[in-house]
Formats: sequence, C-alpha cells, structure tokens
Amino acid sequence: FKKWIAVSYASHMDQTTTMVLKHQDWIIGHLSMRLEGNNAHIFHLFIDPVYRNKGLATKMVHEMEHHGHELGALHFTLNVVKKNKAAIRLYQKLGYEEYGQSSTEYIKMNKTI
Repeated sequence: FKKWIAVSYASHMDQTTTMVLKHQDWIIGHLSMRLEGNNAHIFHLFIDPVYRNKGLATKMVHEMEHHGHELGALHFTLNVVKKNKAAIRLYQKLGYEEYGQSSTEYIKMNKTI
C-alpha cells in the first residue's frame, strides 16, 4: 500500500492538491484531488473516527471542489468502495451520481459544477 501511495502521488505530483485538516498538531482529515484539464478526480478522503459526523468531510469536499473550480475544473469524479454506505450517502448528498463501476469493489461517481 505504501509503495502504491508513493508511486501514485509521485507520478502526478504537479497535478495533485492535498488538503490536511489538523487539530492540535494531530491530522484528523485528509483529501486529495488530481486535476487534468477541466476534470478533477477526488481521492483519499479520510476523517479520523473521533471527528466523524461533524460535517468535516462535507466541508473538505466543498473546499476542494471550490479550489478545483478556481483551477478550471468543471467535472469531478471519485471512486468509493461499494460497502462504504456512509461515504456513498455523503457523496450523493453533495450531488455526486453513480455512473459505473471500476471493479467489483468500487463505484464510480461524478458531478458537474
């Protein structure tokens, strides 16, 4: 997993934005976005379990969408694990719609701003 993360970020470093949310020097949230033209792919959303259900994921996604839009993104995509029902509900609430599957484990979702 660590090798995949390193390769994933290194190969697209100039196109990737990462947002980190901290509380008292502790990372409690993380979100990344890769920009390619007017398309942005959101990935690696994580909120520390202690801080979940406080609206932080919603705020982070909104902020990242705003940043992406400022950089010219009009279309946003993401992949979510099928069994992660809470994340699917979150993304649906934020206007994302399912448009396919990338494997037997992942649902592809998108949104146009």
